[in-house]
Amino acid sequence: MINVVNKMTTESEISELYELIEVFIQDNKEEIENEKLEDLLTKLREKITVYANMQEENQMQILARFFRFNIMLKKYEARVDYSKSSILLLVTFSSRLGYDLYKKDLENGRIGEQILEVFLYPPFLESFGLTADDIEISLNGRLLTQPKGSLKSFRRFDAMDPMYSLQDVIRCDLCETPVPPKYCDICHMHLCEACVEKHLSDESKDHYIVPLKLRGITPKCTKHSTEVCTQLCTTCNIPVCLLCVTSSEHVKHKKEDILKLFETKRELMQEDLEDLEKSIYPKYQEAATNIPIQRAHVSKWSKKLTTTLDKQGEALHREIDTIIQGMKSEINDMNAKQIAAIDRQQDAIKHTIPEIKQVILDLKRLLDTSDVCLVSGYTSRTEEFRSLPAKFQVTSLPTFTPQEINREQIHQRIGSLSELAITFFLDEPQILTDIQTECRYLRSVSCLSDSELWTSCYNDNIMRLYNLQGELLRSVQTKSGNWPWDIAVTRSGDLVYTDYYDRSINLVRGTHIQTLITLQGWRPHSLCSTASGDLLVFMDSDDDKQTKVVRYSGSTEKQSIQWDDQGKPLFTSGYFKYLSENRNLDICVVDWDADAVVVVSAAGKLRFRYTGPPSTPRESFYPRGITTDSQGNILMSEWDKNRIHIIDQEGNFMRFIHNCGLQFPWGLCVDSKDNLFVTEEYEGDVKKIKYYK
Repeated sequence: MINVVNKMTTESEISELYELIEVFIQDNKEEIENEKLEDLLTKLREKITVYANMQEENQMQILARFFRFNIMLKKYEARVDYSKSSILLLVTFSSRLGYDLYKKDLENGRIGEQILEVFLYPPFLESFGLTADDIEISLNGRLLTQPKGSLKSFRRFDAMDPMYSLQDVIRCDLCETPVPPKYCDICHMHLCEACVEKHLSDESKDHYIVPLKLRGITPKCTKHSTEVCTQLCTTCNIPVCLLCVTSSEHVKHKKEDILKLFETKRELMQEDLEDLEKSIYPKYQEAATNIPIQRAHVSKWSKKLTTTLDKQGEALHREIDTIIQGMKSEINDMNAKQIAAIDRQQDAIKHTIPEIKQVILDLKRLLDTSDVCLVSGYTSRTEEFRSLPAKFQVTSLPTFTPQEINREQIHQRIGSLSELAITFFLDEPQILTDIQTECRYLRSVSCLSDSELWTSCYNDNIMRLYNLQGELLRSVQTKSGNWPWDIAVTRSGDLVYTDYYDRSINLVRGTHIQTLITLQGWRPHSLCSTASGDLLVFMDSDDDKQTKVVRYSGSTEKQSIQWDDQGKPLFTSGYFKYLSENRNLDICVVDWDADAVVVVSAAGKLRFRYTGPPSTPRESFYPRGITTDSQGNILMSEWDKNRIHIIDQEGNFMRFIHNCGLQFPWGLCVDSKDNLFVTEEYEGDVKKIKYYK
């Protein structure tokens, strides 16, 4: 786009600007169902072409004035008749709104300004060999020019400066200061800041000062023709003048200053528009984009189950075709339920998105109007749209368990499909309890029961047991006096912890602390208890070059997980490695130095790495604590962004928990009801959060 036009502007650049004007007029044809107006615009375009190719210094000023004049004509939705022998326009209005806009602009002088701006511009007159003394201009029978062609009431044009620009149209009516920011809506005078007080000092008449952009905000009183309305009766939702305010009809009603009300509503609309455009609408868009992913995920699982059944069916041949078909039907039914749930979610989103778009368009239109009645009637719907439709998740995916073929027990040998379970997240996760502890740098938490939890802190060798009321039930000091790197509760209810500095894993049973394992050449970081009763321990080598996960049964090492199939390390070296076993027996490891959560199977094979939601721009991801719930979801805390990520067991992002006022979340655990416990490192609090319906 051409930003600056002067005598150095090339003919091709002028043509480019002309083409843009033509495109604008073409795009707005549907708004102007008036052949005569189209003919007029065509004639003006022909003139513009002539002026655009002139070689004088002010060629583009002429072009700009004609273009602005065209826009003014289109604005009033009017029928325009014109005479070919002279520039005579007869305007017939097709709507009340267009007429009201015209009338308001006529009263404040805008119509006259536009006409004089076009036809008294010196370079334009000179192109015809004329001067301002050679023409007369009238508007509704009122002469805008003196007999000699000089301006009568539009002083801001009489300089006839050949370098005069469109941006210098309006001046203060008292001191000629250009671009005055204020306007008296009763006296119809433009005022600079310095002249406002002087204007108000004239107490012989009323005044109402408004920002220039809001001129015309005070309508004429419908009951008192000599008065203007400077207040709004909010009870009746109509503008009222000072005489109306004291009348019996409105004396007991609530009134507000029109300007203050207008600006307050505009601020609200601007905030709502920004909130809708930048926050709410993008969330709906993101939710809509996740629908195909959910469909694909459902389809993937259905195909996996169907394939397994097919293999078993081929082995059993025709004897079990009937049973196989019956089980396929079960899968199809479950698939249909899932698709139906997705369709309901999609319908809710599709139904709401057009409403949001319409509200955005309405807000933009309201922000452009000065009609106080329309603006005052605005009611915000932002809170209505803020909460997305409830998300669902398949929390218990069907599985197929094949058996050996036995004709006598053929139905039982085929196996069975587990029940389909669909759960929904809460729209807004809820904080159920806020437990205050004595810890300063609170990191680890582990549930002993639904009502009791163990905690441990950085630089503190005391492990503490609290109830949900924040009462300290028990405290245990580490055997070595070092602070525990991590803690976990075993299936039998005992507490285990790692001592990084003396290389040990320890068991607390009653008042006795037993050292289960002492490592050689390695130091333990974090640990967790598994469904089978084993311990998984993350550790690094003394030279900080190697890391691994080791499975222990009691004090016996059963498994070591360190390398992928290409012989490369699965985990990086460094601090802040936490782990948890999922219900499908996957091992989920927070690898802070890799900006990832690494998930391996029970056999130690890499399944996936999660580095943040794929639908958001790539940004830093520094996970800390981790846990899993009964639905197979993986939850991890993002310490620096004060939020919790939730992904499913396949690594698909589900949602954030980020609106609970969390401050530097670290350790995580869940109870038997899938309530989440989160430690806040610097606050020393544990928050209990409900996130499922």
